[in-house]
Amino acid sequence: MARIIQYPHYLFVYKGGDSKRDEDGNWIESEPELELYSRCREENNGGRLVPMGGGEFGIYAPIIQCPKGTDGLKPNTAIVVANDAEGSDIRLSKVVVRSDKGQLHTRIWV
Repeated sequence: MARIIQYPHYLFVYKGGDSKRDEDGNWIESEPELELYSRCREENNGGRLVPMGGGEFGIYAPIIQCPKGTDGLKPNTAIVVANDAEGSDIRLSKVVVRSDKGQLHTRIWV
């Protein structure tokens, strides 16, 4: 009998990428790095509208479901969803439109 995995994918967020000064006072940009954020399940929703607040609506195609207790992500956070924990088999790379930490799971619209 086949076993169903509720969260078969891996959600990564970009961390870092801040500019810093070296010892001579010159600005140096650091490259943002992918950091594993949570297990997840990415589902394609076919381009629906989602309320953004203030009478505004955004269009999203995929929705990402994360386990209960996972914190939501701020809008415009750059994310990657991969099939593996190393982040090498990428399913999608987008920015967050909206997220909602619900009673049963956390939803992230991209």
